[in-house]
Amino acid sequence: NWYPSNIFMGDTGSLLIGFFLAASTIYFIDSNFKLPAESLFKFNAFIASGVGMVIIPLYDTLRVFCKRVLAGKSPMHPDKNHVHHVLLKLGLNHAWATIVLITVQLLFVALVIGGRELGDIFVLPAVIGLVVCLGSFLDFLYHRKVRDKRNIPEELKDEAKQVFLRKSA
Repeated sequence: NWYPSNIFMGDTGSLLIGFFLAASTIYFIDSNFKLPAESLFKFNAFIASGVGMVIIPLYDTLRVFCKRVLAGKSPMHPDKNHVHHVLLKLGLNHAWATIVLITVQLLFVALVIGGRELGDIFVLPAVIGLVVCLGSFLDFLYHRKVRDKRNIPEELKDEAKQVFLRKSA
């Protein structure tokens, strides 16, 4: 789905990728659990490692479901509250939003690889705490931008409308 793609993935593709990620995570946790303790590839924090590998879609799904339920809507009701929508509303284009999400995901992968010698009791709270902090920071930036947009003086709003009309003509 990178510009200038002619074909874009829809719901079926997203569901297939989500199913593949979930099945791969479960397989990783099961395989890692069965490894001998002296294995070089053994992760002691195998649950946290599995969660860390899929933390972006997992957090985004839980965040959007909670926001919808708190707003009195069905959790299955579509909206534009996903993390990538927020990044776009903050002014990033699709490419930069993708780069930000990939970078954050790599940060979590590095965290779980760095903490593979530790147990789930240490790594899982670190993963969950970091994703909540990053998500809260993103929401803070978004709400600040919305607040600042509301506080624009009228003369600047008129000027912005004129610029928009010139660009769209």
